[in-house]
Amino acid sequence: MEVPPLRERREDIPLLIGHFVEVFSANNNTEPISLTEEAIEKLCNAYWKGNVRQLQNVIERAVILQSGMKLDAAYFQFENEREEQLSEVEQVFRFGSIRGMEKLMILNRLKDNRNNRTRCAETLDISVRTLRNKLNEYNVPKKHQQGPMEDLSPASR
Repeated sequence: MEVPPLRERREDIPLLIGHFVEVFSANNNTEPISLTEEAIEKLCNAYWKGNVRQLQNVIERAVILQSGMKLDAAYFQFENEREEQLSEVEQVFRFGSIRGMEKLMILNRLKDNRNNRTRCAETLDISVRTLRNKLNEYNVPKKHQQGPMEDLSPASR
C-alpha cells in the first residue's frame, strides 16, 4: 500500500497536529497546548521532507519546550527558512566546512578577476600552481584553467 507524502495531503496536517498534541501532552503530564491559526497555516504550508515523522517531532518538541499554552507561527522555524534568508557566503560560513569556504572564496575571486588565474592567485596570496591544484581538486572545468596570463571572460574572446 502506497501512502502519498504529507506535502500532498495538507488537509490531514491539522488533524495530525491535534493528535500529536494530545499524545505528547499526555505522555509529559502537561495540559495540551494550542496553536494559533497562523501557526497551523505555517505547518500546513511547510515542506515536510521527513513526512509525518518530521511533523511528529516538531509537535513533540513544541509540547516539551513550550513556555505558554498557545504557540504562534514564529515558534516554528524550519531550516530551509533560515537558509533562504542567508547569502551563499553566510550559508557556507554557518553550515559548511572549511573546504567549502575555501572553494567559495577561490571561485568568487576567480570570477572577480574575470577568470585570470594569475591575478586571482595574487589576490589570494597563493601561487598559480596552488590555484591550479585547488581548481583541479574542486573539479572546476578546464576552461577556467587556461594559461596564467589568459583572460577567459566572454568580452575578450
